Amino acid sequence: MLDENIMKDIDAEKVGNSFGMFVLSKTEPEQIVEYLDDFKLMFRDLLMKKSKETIPTTTDDDIVNQHNSIEVNREVERQTSRSMLDLETWVNKISYDWKDFFKGLVNEI
Repeated sequence: MLDENIMKDIDAEKVGNSFGMFVLSKTEPEQIVEYLDDFKLMFRDLLMKKSKETIPTTTDDDIVNQHNSIEVNREVERQTSRSMLDLETWVNKISYDWKDFFKGLVNEI
């Protein structure tokens, strides 16, 4: 019965976040930059694909296609740059003390 009560009070999302912070804290800053660069490319491709599904770039009107394509590229670049800046800022703020993320791991009774 005691084990069940303990397990009910564990916040699984915080456990996952703690593990992520632990792994991040063990990673060299240069490697994190490489990961961010790789992620940026994947993120940009995902945004580009989603944007092209939302804004047609293959209509019967070449001028509309060109305009939409330019708008898609501009918006994807803007969103990608903003998201990467946010991620870089977040990574730079991390204290690399992953134990801090254990606080609040178990719900208070």
